[in-house]
Amino acid sequence: IMFAAAILTSTLTARIRRQAKLVALREKTDDLLLQTSRVLMRAHDKESLARSISTHLVNLLERPVACYIPERRGSAEFPAPTTASLDGDSAAAALLEQDEKAVANWAYDNGREAGCGTDTLPGSAGYYFPIISDDRALAVVGILCGNGKPLPPGLRRMLMTVAGQIALAVERELLNAAGQQAQKEIEREQLRSN
Repeated sequence: IMFAAAILTSTLTARIRRQAKLVALREKTDDLLLQTSRVLMRAHDKESLARSISTHLVNLLERPVACYIPERRGSAEFPAPTTASLDGDSAAAALLEQDEKAVANWAYDNGREAGCGTDTLPGSAGYYFPIISDDRALAVVGILCGNGKPLPPGLRRMLMTVAGQIALAVERELLNAAGQQAQKEIEREQLRSN
């Protein structure tokens, strides 16, 4: 009887520990999403949004980051990417090289991840993750991989966790910019007709 009680107690203890780990992971994910939401809501234009995304991801992933947001929706024309790194580290400059920009463009055009740790352009210094909404890339986030080592699975999961919120924020800003452009066109047309 003592042996059976010990096995039952051990099994229940192991189950409770597993459930506690799952609850802690869910809580961490919820906290991460809340933090991301708060950071992204403060952005009021594309530049501040790109800066917010870069800074938040640097703090989250503890790696240099470059954020590419196109001038307008559906355009593959990127202004200079916004970069961020820990403590003013100059390592983010590696993400600004012409070869790296080409990898970011490929990820944007094809809507698939590319760069270090992927099957596409694996020789790249960075891992490029497209931010997708409605089956179209809205932006690309580049993350510097240390010494050619791919991004660990845990960091990829974190990136994928916040990608949906980043997509909503980028889409909001691109639509806002398109609305402002349309308003300017209307005003120009009204001036012309007067």
